[in-house]
Amino acid sequence: MDLMETLVKHIYKISFEDLPADAKTAAKKAIIDTIGVIIAGSSVKGCQILLEQIREWGGRKESTIAVFGDQAPSHLAALANGTMARALEIADVFDRFPLHPSASLVPACLAIAERQGNITGKEFITAIALGHDLKIRMALANKLNPIQSGRYNLFKIFPPTGAVGKLLGLDQEQLSNAMGIAFTQMVGDGQSALDGAMTHYLQQGIVAKSAIEAALLAKRGITGAKNILQGRYGFYNAYEPDPNLEALTCGLGRTFNGVEISIKLYTSCRATHESIDLALALIREEGINPHEIDQITVRVNDQVYNLVCHPLDRKHHPQTSVDAQFSLPYTIAAAMIKGDFFIDELAEETIKNPEILRIAQRVTPVVDSKCKTDLIIGSTVMEIRTRGGKQFQRETQFPKGNPRNPISMDDCIKKFQKCINYSTRAFPKAHIEKIAECVENLEVLEDVTQLTKLIAPNYSIA
Repeated sequence: MDLMETLVKHIYKISFEDLPADAKTAAKKAIIDTIGVIIAGSSVKGCQILLEQIREWGGRKESTIAVFGDQAPSHLAALANGTMARALEIADVFDRFPLHPSASLVPACLAIAERQGNITGKEFITAIALGHDLKIRMALANKLNPIQSGRYNLFKIFPPTGAVGKLLGLDQEQLSNAMGIAFTQMVGDGQSALDGAMTHYLQQGIVAKSAIEAALLAKRGITGAKNILQGRYGFYNAYEPDPNLEALTCGLGRTFNGVEISIKLYTSCRATHESIDLALALIREEGINPHEIDQITVRVNDQVYNLVCHPLDRKHHPQTSVDAQFSLPYTIAAAMIKGDFFIDELAEETIKNPEILRIAQRVTPVVDSKCKTDLIIGSTVMEIRTRGGKQFQRETQFPKGNPRNPISMDDCIKKFQKCINYSTRAFPKAHIEKIAECVENLEVLEDVTQLTKLIAPNYSIA
């Protein structure tokens, strides 16, 4: 029997009562965090262009497109919201593998919950926890991560498909077919990040859309291949040979890996976050004047170097916001000058700021084998030498937001509120408070539609 059948059976049978408390909390953190980053993503040009196309397509008014308030077919609402969730590079991550667990999962589940109606908060938390768990299991089963292979997590279509199928009430046979249908819709383009293309964040929207399409088609009776993981032309034989299959089932039903998710505090590639943490700490705690810095040496592992330090000339001179998000020198310099690295630091005028670019030129990344750890991002060592001859050095192994350097639910809500400030359309204060209240008390929510409608400010809460 193909292992996907084991995973499908697991998704089908798990209920809210089976989830440990920390998995429920992790799911709620991810939900409020993702809603925030979706709303902030409304400001991104590529997302606005996509919305124009969705409006032209039209269709049934089933689910809410965040911020703008359009009602669209559920799969197109998920396409829009999933794209916005990834557009600013601030969706949550899994630090042991380059992965964004919630960026497609939460938008897909929000859209289908609104389409269905009468989905309880407990059911919604369960679907999110199951999606998180499966996505991380499939990541750990891969022999190569996408930085090494260029295959940008082709498996990411399966977890939201399972979660959406769970919310739709599919039986085991239908869930199995949905996974087979999803197998035909895999997307995993790593080149778009290197080229600074809008398709880098569009992918998450495509995954959310495809997950809904797969589940709805299965519910209609469309069949999909069954041996999609271990079959002759299944996922592992065709795309990810020599997998660690034990990772798919070890502790299944007892361990829920969503508790390993990290919340991002900066709008850049996770591989830059340890360096930003160190840069901000050194500036604030040592009183270093950035303009007095002569040299910044940053020691990282080879994978971090290849992703955010090479080619170095381009990293010293980013041309687009995506370039900036994936540049270790730029993110360090901008954080030092601005005191943060959030959405303002991706503005065109900031990317071209000569003051920041001068500091970026002084950043020299170095590959250091000692920086390898069990996290894909490894550890980071920063050494600063000033023109006056002073030297400073710090090291970190766990960026803020990692489970071993965690942030609280209150911190997640503060990030959510910070994201709201960048919405294309203003949200009333009462609206913002109501969203946070709904997520904090999601277990008692009788219908998640009460939450989904709040993600657009034109919805009345009176």
